[in-house]
Amino acid sequence: MRQPAHRCIDEKLLSILAGIDLFCGFSSEEILALCMKMTPNVRDFDRDEVVLAEGDDASRIGLICMGKISVSKVSGDGSEHILALHEKGELMGLDGAFSHPCTSPLTFTALEKCEVLFLSIGIVHSDVIDLQTANRIMRNLNTMFADKCVRLLYKTDVLSKRSLRTRIMTYLRIQQQKQERNTIYLRMDREQFAQYLCVNRSALSRELSDMQRSGIIKFESDGAVTLNDPDF
Repeated sequence: MRQPAHRCIDEKLLSILAGIDLFCGFSSEEILALCMKMTPNVRDFDRDEVVLAEGDDASRIGLICMGKISVSKVSGDGSEHILALHEKGELMGLDGAFSHPCTSPLTFTALEKCEVLFLSIGIVHSDVIDLQTANRIMRNLNTMFADKCVRLLYKTDVLSKRSLRTRIMTYLRIQQQKQERNTIYLRMDREQFAQYLCVNRSALSRELSDMQRSGIIKFESDGAVTLNDPDF
């Protein structure tokens, strides 16, 4: 892993920071002042490089400035299950940063060339910033954690289904509601989707092919999936 490189917050980074929920309600000037107190540094990661491993120190959160990162958990039998994907403009590592041991419970891996801005979030518990500012950040964090709980409930709903076809359709329906359209875009490739569903890739491929032959779904040329039978 490359050593962190200190970097000032330029206009590009400031624009990304202004769009994340953590700084909702903060002006650009306030965000810049806060981030400079959070000892910012940027790291570049190559494809398949581990950004943060399970058990690593998690005192810093990461903002994905470029690329895509998978969030996974390795089970006792050695199999890896993808819990989520993070893309440009999303934060990673909040769970570990606010846990009691302050270590990462998950593994974050670059799925392509990535650039991550790391920030020390511990300042919200210190006298580095005033109480009012700390409270504003904590309110935003509460909302973010609540949203994450909802996403975990969605996954629990998906994995609670016995048949693979029902798991697939449950996931597609959730995405249909989120994207508010019948033709949806999956953020995962086939292997990642199989890991998310906790199934074998070949079994997933067979089921998806059967579903397309049955007219339940249709794969579009751009990689999107159309649900032809929303009442499945």
